[in-house]
Amino acid sequence: MNLEINLRKIKAISMKEFMDNVRNKWVLALSLIFLVLTIVFSYFGGATSGGSVEFQGYEDTVAALSTIAAMLLPIIAIMLGYGTVISERENGSLGVVLGCPVSRFDVIIGKFFGLGAVLLVTIFLGFGISGVIVGALAGFSGGLEYFLFMVLTFLFSFFFLGFSILMSTLANKRSTAIAGGLVIFFSGMIAGTILFGIWVATGGDMGAMLDQVMSGGTFELPDWLWAGYYFSFMDIYPMGSMEIFGASDFMGYQFDYPGFINAPYIFAWFTFLSALTFVSSLLMFNKKDL
Repeated sequence: MNLEINLRKIKAISMKEFMDNVRNKWVLALSLIFLVLTIVFSYFGGATSGGSVEFQGYEDTVAALSTIAAMLLPIIAIMLGYGTVISERENGSLGVVLGCPVSRFDVIIGKFFGLGAVLLVTIFLGFGISGVIVGALAGFSGGLEYFLFMVLTFLFSFFFLGFSILMSTLANKRSTAIAGGLVIFFSGMIAGTILFGIWVATGGDMGAMLDQVMSGGTFELPDWLWAGYYFSFMDIYPMGSMEIFGASDFMGYQFDYPGFINAPYIFAWFTFLSALTFVSSLLMFNKKDL
């Protein structure tokens, strides 16, 4: 009976979070953003690589779209989640909620599920509708891979949402919470540059690599460098997106990936990171002095 009551409370909190974002037009706005981005990059993406201006298939669409999505999605997720706990603490509404017969676990789980539902609906609605349009105009070959790309996109963005909720749980001010989210964003963005810098500083030949890949060949980088890219979130997500289609593109060039750079591992990685932020938020919120 207690489990049933808790599930009802979690559902109520989740629905409130979701409907708040429906009423303030976040769901509609994000869905439109994802739809427009997909259509634009599908139609004009081929021109950036010397191709024609026309709708591309799913693989070429994802190749053109995934890099900009890797920059945009974390910012959206951070903005969606950074104030979810700290804002209610500052305006006093969190104390009112916790004064009701509801546990801290119910509150944080409900917020995760509700905001996660916002991401899930907007990603599958925006990318899904545009995917149908792209398929109707360029063919549905690769449709399953495109669906898996949407799943990976959700996992990728949910990690940043979870981290921002964790920061909202830990922080004492909204400015601190958003700063924490931006730290993980920028660290995930520059990690690849740092890794390349370390490789060059320890004897890596950047010139030889560029000559090889620009001539159409492949280039082998050390395994430790590729392993480090799992912490370069804005790089590993596009890699995983292309690995879904069986392509080993990185920065627009072909590389010989080691065996541990593959779509299942990347799916598992973002699932693990999302679960880690979820559990950490539960534990920290339960201990937080409110």
